[in-house]
Amino acid sequence: MIQFARTATLILLLCLAALPAGSEGRLEINQVCAFGGGCFPGDTPGFPVQITSQNSYVLTSNIIASSAAQAIDIQVGGVTIDLAGFSIGPCVNVGQLCPTLQVADAIAGPTSNDVTIRNGVIQNFRGSGVVLGRRAHVEGLVILNNDEDGLRVLQNSVVLNNRISFNEGTGASLGAGTIWGGNVLVSNGTDVSGNAYATARNSCSGDPCGLPRGRRFYLSSTQGVCDDAHTLCDEGFRLATGLDLEDPSSLQYDETRGVPRNSVGGQDGWIDPPQCGGLSPSARGGNWAFRSNDNGESFQYRFDYSPFLNRSTPIGSWCVEED
Repeated sequence: MIQFARTATLILLLCLAALPAGSEGRLEINQVCAFGGGCFPGDTPGFPVQITSQNSYVLTSNIIASSAAQAIDIQVGGVTIDLAGFSIGPCVNVGQLCPTLQVADAIAGPTSNDVTIRNGVIQNFRGSGVVLGRRAHVEGLVILNNDEDGLRVLQNSVVLNNRISFNEGTGASLGAGTIWGGNVLVSNGTDVSGNAYATARNSCSGDPCGLPRGRRFYLSSTQGVCDDAHTLCDEGFRLATGLDLEDPSSLQYDETRGVPRNSVGGQDGWIDPPQCGGLSPSARGGNWAFRSNDNGESFQYRFDYSPFLNRSTPIGSWCVEED
């Protein structure tokens, strides 16, 4: 039995030693494998490194991409890439003059959703630094000196604690419903564009930008009759009064809890007090009116009371964060 245990322990140690150092089971990306036979199945030799399967990836060296292609091409969603403090660029030293390159993005997956990129430096590309689809999570990056945008993500993404500087296009182009905070943007063509919600202070060329707007609110996706109105809000939220909702400048819509913001316009919801009793079958609620700006983007404009709702018809509740 003792000999068997020793043998099993030896086999386990040999298996652990066979794992790539620092990869912790993640698939490695580095300069050697990119120019060798490819870094993993689905990746052909040379740049870009092609990610074709959902997995977790980690850089184990700086990446100096060839002049003819982007560095990493993300072809599927559900991918996480940890740059592990390394740099990606046609040259990796800040301020170094790079050779004339073809236009290419550093890390691109414009139709790939649910992608996470974190912890490293992306610089000096003729295209953009990071281009991703919906529900991206970008955190802890330094993105600088790219000829187009620094960062571009689509709807409902998360962008936290990045340093984005000296990009000729937009520093951070943020899709609707994106949450961002703790970012510092300096000397980009335009520091930020889009319709995002700040969870913490951001800085744009030395000035505050994207400050938190205050309490969250939403129209519940769970519906109920008038008597259920007070039970439809999540913990930490309460049924909103009309007064809570009349001034949108002090609120931010929480799309992670409620119905999508672009479908709220014209929908009724219960407000406090819903006035479910009495002889009349009518009850009290309200809806949110929308208008469009010159770019065709919709935003909250005003709250309208709806005093003649049928108290037996299931609708959602307007919920606001507790004080």
